[in-house]
Amino acid sequence: MNQTIERLSLRNLIAFAVATTMVTALLAFVMIIPYYEDTKNTFFAPFEFDMERAVEERPAVSFSALRGQPADGAVTARELLLYTTKYTQSGRYIFRLEPDRIGESGVIYEAALRDGWARFNMGATHQYMPALVGDVQIFVRALPNTEFSDGDALRGVFLPFPQYLISDLRNALGADTLALMDNVFPYVFDTSRDFGFERMTAVLWTFLSLAIILLMLFKLVSQIKDKNKRPLYKKISLLNGDVAVVDEQFANAFREGKDYVLRDWIITPALFRTHITRNLRNLGDI
Repeated sequence: MNQTIERLSLRNLIAFAVATTMVTALLAFVMIIPYYEDTKNTFFAPFEFDMERAVEERPAVSFSALRGQPADGAVTARELLLYTTKYTQSGRYIFRLEPDRIGESGVIYEAALRDGWARFNMGATHQYMPALVGDVQIFVRALPNTEFSDGDALRGVFLPFPQYLISDLRNALGADTLALMDNVFPYVFDTSRDFGFERMTAVLWTFLSLAIILLMLFKLVSQIKDKNKRPLYKKISLLNGDVAVVDEQFANAFREGKDYVLRDWIITPALFRTHITRNLRNLGDI
């Protein structure tokens, strides 16, 4: 019978190589490429913010023309959805911003718990500050009691302007002050959070996928370089067999279903791992 251990193990190796290629492609398209931006922003941020490019892509408007995105109150789970519509430049979204001037708006938000008719204030959560970058007005979200000076370098994410902030700023600053703001960037620069949990979750999946790919590639390369590391060769060695002797016995082997029945061995070919056991029907010398 024209069959050898090397041929059987090579067939398994080819199947494993095809599987490795398919798994690599699948993980790349499902787990690595979609999270590439988050991984890049985790390790290389903050990035320089190109104000000129930003106003070309998202034109600044007068305050009266602002149309905010729906968001409930000061801090809710729904507001986290704004993270998915953050402003990006070539996949970069954590920026360093250096306002020429930055002031106070007096707009400070607090968290509260309600129990029936009772309302319990939990303290301030964040505030908004007007800043000027060139001739563009940008509103900065910051933690309470945060103080910035003109020219300070700020780190944050640009999120869509929330609807509730428009009316609150109108009440706090007054119509006359806001009428002078005729060049407002339609995104808020959020320095109070950088969505680290969302980014680290993405990075975790990316590294897990890379680990799986590298492990499979390592096993594939090691089996190509050294056939003794292939599962079939290792199993024969574990059973104290000799590959050369097994190959000789193939000459007198016969098929029984899917099995190759040799004098001392029974071999069952499979796609990824060929099975081999001692042939206990023949109790000769082994």
